[in-house]
Amino acid sequence: MAYTDDWESLMNGVFGPGGRFKAAPGTSAPKTGGSAALPDLNAALLEQQKRLDELLKQQNAQLRTQSDATAAALESSRQMLRDMEDEGLLARGTTDVKPEHLGSFEGLAAEVKQTVLGQDAFVDSVVRAMRRPFVLGTEAPAARNVILLTGGAGTGRHFALEETARCMAARGLLQSDRIATLDLALYPNSGAEKLFLQDLYAALHAPGEILAFEHYESCYPGFLKTLSDLAVKGSAPLSSRYLVNKEGILVDAGTALAPGAVSRIDPCGKYLIFYSHKGREAFGAALVSALGDVCETASYTREDLAALAAQQLNALAQKIRTRLGLTLSAGADVRDYVAAQCTAQKGAAGLAECCDRIFRALSEYCLQTDTALTGTVALTAVPEGLQFALNGAAPADLFSLLPTEYTGAVDEIRAELDALVGLAPVKEYVFGLADNLQVQQRRAAAGLKTASLSMHMIFT
Repeated sequence: MAYTDDWESLMNGVFGPGGRFKAAPGTSAPKTGGSAALPDLNAALLEQQKRLDELLKQQNAQLRTQSDATAAALESSRQMLRDMEDEGLLARGTTDVKPEHLGSFEGLAAEVKQTVLGQDAFVDSVVRAMRRPFVLGTEAPAARNVILLTGGAGTGRHFALEETARCMAARGLLQSDRIATLDLALYPNSGAEKLFLQDLYAALHAPGEILAFEHYESCYPGFLKTLSDLAVKGSAPLSSRYLVNKEGILVDAGTALAPGAVSRIDPCGKYLIFYSHKGREAFGAALVSALGDVCETASYTREDLAALAAQQLNALAQKIRTRLGLTLSAGADVRDYVAAQCTAQKGAAGLAECCDRIFRALSEYCLQTDTALTGTVALTAVPEGLQFALNGAAPADLFSLLPTEYTGAVDEIRAELDALVGLAPVKEYVFGLADNLQVQQRRAAAGLKTASLSMHMIFT
């Protein structure tokens, strides 16, 4: 019955009640009788089809406008994210993160391995160490995890941590990819206690969720107890009361019973990460027991170094194109030359230094002329070093463009003073002054507070 009713309604809507044709508005009803009714019926149907097509066009136009507006809004938001990445407000790569990877560690190690070459096992262990507190859980202000990164110099420990933090921040696993670093070699004796506590407090309260410690072996042993308490007990007592001034710096309160005095410091829920070349044996038993993960790098193979050299040269080519307006051309001979700069002392850092020297040398060449240089600069490796040729010109030595480098004269002066007979207190003082000056220079380079030195003295 419902089917019959629907069919009748449809027919009545087209032909009108009783089988009479229902004309469209503005058209006359067809005359009945004879064959003349059929053409009028076709004309009416064509008119209805035209109106339907026009409505469909209008709807498609509206949908297309909405789609274009949506795409423009999405592109505008992406551009805003890119601008925030360029300004350092967001971690690089945030814009390109897939929605399914947000808040997830899935595929994170593989993503880090795209930029950290030759250390697959190390990358896996670092990602596992950073993931551990997400699985086990931690309660602030205790440290999220205490991690030891060990291995030879220049084997990518720092870069692997930086890339892991960047990818985690891009996925929303960290609020920021910033890493606060404390160089413990700056506190070699007990006299640096106030500086040590001030710098440690500032690093613990700095933006970011990672605090890394360099040169653990060179720190004054008394200060290592504080670091051990932070890692093992979750807080460390201070020898006296301190106040926090407006700049966030600890100030010794002395004997005053000031409100709000600080008598303990805690890890503030950060990752505590130690760099060391010696492994576990460099730490005390208490701190070793607190280590959640120990990640060790491996030595690079020839294939790894070749891949690293190619990566460095690609980055160099982009830098030369952007800064100098030149196109870099380099073959396998240059790649092998750069790869050979990996030494036991510098590790893979020697590759980056080599590429930096290449850039500085080409920059000097560009500075020697007041006209804009264009074209291709070709590098070739020779037994003496590297040669360059601009736009097919005769090859010339590349590194001869650099200013005269350090010749070791300071070391010769130290050796000459040391060879003098007697004057042991004087030599000890002068050498200590030189060491102190180097410490202050390193503190200044790290943006830390420095102490002024007096260069006026009399020896009697």
